[in-house]
Amino acid sequence: MVCRNFILPEFCKPCLFFIFAKLIVPYQYYNEQRIKEKLGWKSPVQYRRSLSAA
Repeated sequence: MVCRNFILPEFCKPCLFFIFAKLIVPYQYYNEQRIKEKLGWKSPVQYRRSLSAA
């Protein structure tokens, strides 16, 4: 894997998955689970789905 002229050693590649997983969990909560009064007490994902269903 090459990124901006940096070659990632083979032993680091499995670690990237775990780093990515740690970063994505807060995003999933923020986008899918938290509810907002402005959105009619729905999560952002539920609100977008209700708009597209209407």
